[in-house]
Amino acid sequence: MYRDKKHVLYVDLSDDFRRSFSGDARQEFLLLKSLYETVVQNVPGAEDVRILVEGKETESIGGHFIILSALREIVKEE
Repeated sequence: MYRDKKHVLYVDLSDDFRRSFSGDARQEFLLLKSLYETVVQNVPGAEDVRILVEGKETESIGGHFIILSALREIVKEE
């Protein structure tokens, strides 16, 4: 993990994590929301979260949500 100047925390996951995910859209949403909330609530100064896989941006974990940008926009319910 590392944080950029905009207080976005990057979480680098293994490709095994991505390949092992077999949930539907709801399960993928809950995974992303849980990851976002856990980081923002427990890492002082973290304002948003971005996911990398093996050090690179990836389009999606399970094919239902595009994660090429920070997670706040995806998981925050208005």
